[in-house]
Amino acid sequence: MEDEGRERGSSDFGTLLRRYRLAAGLSQETLAERARVSLNGISALERGYRRTPQRETVALLAGALALNDEQRQAFEGAAARPRLPRRRGETSVTVGPWPGAESATLPFSLTRFIGRDVDLDEIGALLRTHRLVTITGAGGVGKTQTALRAANGLDDVVESIRFVALASVSDSSLVASAIATALGVQEVPNRPLLETLTAYLKMNASLLILDNCEHLVGAVAVIAAAVLGNCPRVRILATSREPLAAAGERVYRLPSLSENDGVALFADRAQAVDAHFTLTDENAPTVGEICRHLDGIPLAIELAAARANMWSVQELVGKLGDRFKILKGGERTALPRQQTMRAAIDWSYNLLSRSEQRLLERLSVFAGGCTTEAAIAVCASDELAEDDIFDLLSVLVAKSLVLAEPCADVTRYRLLESTRAYAGEKLADTGERDVLAGRHLRYFRDLFGELQDQFKEKPRPADLIAALRTELPDVRLALDGALARSDVIDGAKLLANTSVSWRPIGLESEGTARYEAFLAALPVKESHLRGRLSTELSYLLGVCGERQRAFEMAEQAVEQARASGDDSLVAKALRQYAQRATVLCRF
Repeated sequence: MEDEGRERGSSDFGTLLRRYRLAAGLSQETLAERARVSLNGISALERGYRRTPQRETVALLAGALALNDEQRQAFEGAAARPRLPRRRGETSVTVGPWPGAESATLPFSLTRFIGRDVDLDEIGALLRTHRLVTITGAGGVGKTQTALRAANGLDDVVESIRFVALASVSDSSLVASAIATALGVQEVPNRPLLETLTAYLKMNASLLILDNCEHLVGAVAVIAAAVLGNCPRVRILATSREPLAAAGERVYRLPSLSENDGVALFADRAQAVDAHFTLTDENAPTVGEICRHLDGIPLAIELAAARANMWSVQELVGKLGDRFKILKGGERTALPRQQTMRAAIDWSYNLLSRSEQRLLERLSVFAGGCTTEAAIAVCASDELAEDDIFDLLSVLVAKSLVLAEPCADVTRYRLLESTRAYAGEKLADTGERDVLAGRHLRYFRDLFGELQDQFKEKPRPADLIAALRTELPDVRLALDGALARSDVIDGAKLLANTSVSWRPIGLESEGTARYEAFLAALPVKESHLRGRLSTELSYLLGVCGERQRAFEMAEQAVEQARASGDDSLVAKALRQYAQRATVLCRF
């Protein structure tokens, strides 16, 4: 009878919760949906399996039940944790209240959380089977809010959740103090604070959310190992732009939002600044274009949406070329690095070593990503040795500044557009942008030259066509840059080396315009290059139905080929001339 009475007393909150739920005519499923907590958590509370719900859960349930002041007071009183007597042999720990103990509550989001259903399921599954999970990703991708939302679904496996904000902690020796503050644990004289923390945490089935660890990864890794090694009921969910590299860690790289979720996020935040903003069939594609330009990064999308009261979505697209002037003006209460996109990337950049910074800057010359081979060819120098490039790339990937995208037979490395724009500005400040652009042009000139030589005998060299399709953003960038810098000869060689590929990928009109631009810029004495370009231009003009111009260009090709003295080029130009003359005669 004594045990039965003790059980009833310990489950008073569960009894009260069930009474209020039934009085409101709600099922457990409906209450769970309204309160945004898990069904298993509500069930565990009502049955007394969870006897000390966290304060945030109590507030959510009270709101969903629409309790009056008197009912809420009784509800919160029943939820208060009873002070348990210390068991024999248990370490003494001083627990608050003390200054800062209020930070133990989870921060409430004042805006809608959109998307991430798959991510939340996968993070939740990891936390149920592993005790240390780190959410990594680029700045502004939404790691903190995702961690908080994932934690709300763990009421069935943890008794308490504590949030530890580390962004403002600049000294690694203060990490333990920050955690103690969040838990309301006071330091015991003559005892290491970490020992006091682990003694306290042994009594709890807790989840610690350690937020923004990237500038303190070494210290956080040490503390996480100590806590998890001594407190078998504790789990840790960390957010960081790079992994902690601690024993037992499982890393979850948080991707960008899908385009649909990005569009929904933009619409929601735009309505916050302009109540009349409406997502329509007409403007939705433009909003989708904005989200693609911003790589699906939630912070960037929110900052862009904050301008919806100033410009139409069509105007916003046009202004994203100068994105750092647009992507600013976040919430005044946010951390400084969350108020502008530039500040978000500054935070990551300033945590890099000088060699890492230099490589990041130089990678900005690639428009569509690169292979390791390309990165070495373009970025290596006296201060960045070839042998170090791969290791530096790996570090930048780990720190969420570079994306590694495995393809069929090679891994490509790519910068998000905002990161690339930022790194490009830094590269310009060094004064070596033109030097790197020249290396970039010559790398692609040689790459396509080798491919063309390998498949010279084949009528449709598939690998050359596939390479142009993959490298098209960089080929375009290299060709445009060559004309802008008057690096015309190397640019013309690159164009000539891609000659057979423009029509198979459906870009004959673009190819035609590029051949005409380079022929207009090439010196007259470059007869061999002019002969190659004229021959290909004649072919493309014929494909586009311009029969007369195609014939005239074939005549010029023969003339230039003969002037070059290259018999094989003369033969190719004559074949093209014969084909164009035959077509012209038919009409």
